Amino acid sequence: AKGLELARTRKPAWGIVTPAFFFEREKELGLRALFQVRRNGAGADRIFVLGKKGGRRFEACKSMATLLCGEELWLRRVALDGAPPAAEKLEFVQTANLADSVYAVVEGDADAPDAVLLDRAGCEFFRKDELSWPKLEILFESKDLPPDLVVGFGAALSPELEGKLRSALGQMLEDEEGKRICRNLQTDGFGAVDPDTRFTWPDGADGDQPGDNPEGPLYGNSLWLGDG
Repeated sequence: AKGLELARTRKPAWGIVTPAFFFEREKELGLRALFQVRRNGAGADRIFVLGKKGGRRFEACKSMATLLCGEELWLRRVALDGAPPAAEKLEFVQTANLADSVYAVVEGDADAPDAVLLDRAGCEFFRKDELSWPKLEILFESKDLPPDLVVGFGAALSPELEGKLRSALGQMLEDEEGKRICRNLQTDGFGAVDPDTRFTWPDGADGDQPGDNPEGPLYGNSLWLGDG
């Protein structure tokens, strides 16, 4: 929970955070979504669950490999939309390499998970794999989900600074230095927050945020903080 600790102690003015961070800490940290981070030409993402063709159906999966074990509440209640087996007993298995997990599923390894959870880019990568894709199938596809977000942290982001930030990010792709920064952030740029993407907890989930997860998710490399 290093990202959460930094946000609490440094009192940043703004940052780039995962949707899980936003959903779990919006109230605590006074977060306001300013921009959506665009990646792979899209302003929204989707979650895909891949399994072996002819194997377990989605509702029967007992284990699922993912890079996002620290964001389990987000996965269960938002990304998987509370769908079976998300609301039931399901073990999320942390993996350091999604490709290895997918290939283990394809080969039927004894220690392979029942399925692998990927984002849109990951799914498209394997869709182009002529050897593996015929042995895989999509067990679940989510609705459009918000991508990483540029957020303001409460009163720490003054109106003056917010104006400068909006101007700078909105023009990021207009010069070479801005393009370089975007490449480093692995983004196609920053777009307006889409009101049609989901920024509210689903009904019945309020009781699970954030008190049931006091340490917060392991936000990894998707949290960037700025002081001005």
